[in-house]
Amino acid sequence: MFRLALLTLSLSLTPMPLLAQVTGCPRAEVISAYETASYRVFICQGFNNYIFYRGVEKSSGASINLSAVGDRQGWQARNGEYLYQINPQELVVRQSGKVILREPVIRQR
Repeated sequence: MFRLALLTLSLSLTPMPLLAQVTGCPRAEVISAYETASYRVFICQGFNNYIFYRGVEKSSGASINLSAVGDRQGWQARNGEYLYQINPQELVVRQSGKVILREPVIRQR
């Protein structure tokens, strides 16, 4: 009588992140970059000279990409009732005109 031995393979896989954490401007050139205590902000130039704001939260990696416009005071991008403003001194986020975040820039390139 023959016994058939069953071999059970157990694979231990390290979970892979669902989204790649991209630093800088994906598929675009970095025009300027700023860093605050909590955020990294990139002003990017993409296809057809499209300028966009990329904000990345340091703690979670969450990011937002928005069309941006620049002036003598820095850059700004709008997302509905939210206005994101960055210049060499500070990052300011407003909701319906009210300041909800203000952080000094600690590094710029």
